[in-house]
Amino acid sequence: MNFIKTEAEVFAVQPSVKGCFTINVTGHRPDKLGKVYSAFDDKHKDILDAFKLFLWKTIDAKRKQGVVAFKLVSGMALGIDSIFVRAAKDCKEYYKSKGVVITIVAALPCVKQYRKWLKPSRREYRQLLDMCDTGKLVNWYYSAKGMQLRNIYMVDQSDMVVTYWDGTDGGTANCLEYADKKGKPLFNVFDIAKRMKEKREAKLKASK
Repeated sequence: MNFIKTEAEVFAVQPSVKGCFTINVTGHRPDKLGKVYSAFDDKHKDILDAFKLFLWKTIDAKRKQGVVAFKLVSGMALGIDSIFVRAAKDCKEYYKSKGVVITIVAALPCVKQYRKWLKPSRREYRQLLDMCDTGKLVNWYYSAKGMQLRNIYMVDQSDMVVTYWDGTDGGTANCLEYADKKGKPLFNVFDIAKRMKEKREAKLKASK
């Protein structure tokens, strides 16, 4: 898979719908995120900040091309999808007075996506849904196929796919492979988050 890495490459990506740029996210579940389930946990700060940095730079680049509307799409799964919603909400608040319209879209794989989740995750799911502006129910019933259909829908709608991916096999890799085959530009914030964490930990160590 080929990932874009520079601002110039981001600038070169053109929206499929004039005036509106759509970004969808894919990434790991909590089992690959230190088993930290809450998207609001401070242990995810570096990932959150990496997504916000990506969004800010991408939105600013597209604004220079006359794009003032953005759709940010999340599959609402535990882990990266949920963290991305937080980043999207922060960006929406930041840009609302700057003439930029950001729509946060929840792409739902089924009704009651949360049915097997623990109660704290269910409560957080409703909180994150409230941050979204609209939603798309891709499939009615809970199934592995429904999850796949959700991913296909998101990729097909997108102009760019952003991810937090550590290079391992799994659902994230499968989604990225599909996006790559569809010719979608891919951007991975994994190294950005890693550098942010290293810098933060070094600063903390130096202050002691």
